[in-house]
Amino acid sequence: MVQFAQRIGVEYVLESLSEDETMAYMDHRLQVAGRQSRLFTTLASRVAFRLTGGIPRLINQLCDHALVYGYAEQAETITAHVLLAAATARAKHGVLPLVVSPEDVELSEHELAAERIDINTFTVASVSAEGKAIHPVQVQYSETITVQDPSSVYRKAVALKESGEYTNAIGVFNRLATEDSWAVKALAQKGLCLKAVGKYDDALRAMQEASIHRSATEDESREVRYLLARTLESQKRYGEARELYVALNQGQTKYRDVSARLERLPRTGQDLERARAKQGTRLAAFWRGCEQFLRGAHR
Repeated sequence: MVQFAQRIGVEYVLESLSEDETMAYMDHRLQVAGRQSRLFTTLASRVAFRLTGGIPRLINQLCDHALVYGYAEQAETITAHVLLAAATARAKHGVLPLVVSPEDVELSEHELAAERIDINTFTVASVSAEGKAIHPVQVQYSETITVQDPSSVYRKAVALKESGEYTNAIGVFNRLATEDSWAVKALAQKGLCLKAVGKYDDALRAMQEASIHRSATEDESREVRYLLARTLESQKRYGEARELYVALNQGQTKYRDVSARLERLPRTGQDLERARAKQGTRLAAFWRGCEQFLRGAHR
């Protein structure tokens, strides 16, 4: 670190923001991103200050996670409860080193009542050139999400899945599935989340929907069918899994580890009957060949 310090010409310590500065900072970041109206409630902004101590880097990370949680819940505004839920989940996994533990933040009934009033004021009013007010329009949180980068939202949803927050991840994937260009990936990931929480039938339905989606490419459809076959295999539905594996392995190039999986699959009753029938056919052909050979030898 000595060599690193020697290369720094100027250093400056950025002091923590105050509560008012934190609220103004959050509003400013949203305005720069294109938001024309409030998104975080006043109470949520104050809770963000309590949790982060006004450190801009932590404010950015906490608000970013809160946006994903709000997206998953289809929230119109980011309330204190949404913010605390995001903070609790991230702090639990040691991802977000907050100044104050979310579990230590208690919200009074007075604060919550004030927040409900605050939410009711989340309207956008425009004034025409003549000075006549146009009817206010309720702000829809989903509208904000649609202008965000879907790839960024997808990565955050995958991060939720990988950290074990399957319910929130499923919520985000459900919203992404409405976008044709992201539907296949979102549905497949949703299926994996459902599989992880033990909802196997729902997982199979999500994967089947992904495999036949109108926007699915041949490679994407094949990948999803592979995941579907593995899910069937994990549920001991070996006959159905075998059919999918066989279909995937057709052609000159064998697909992934399908050949090895086919070898390891236990034989079902139908599989055994087919094998016996095939073996019987081969045996009959062998004996027919022997008879023809013996007849020729006696001539």
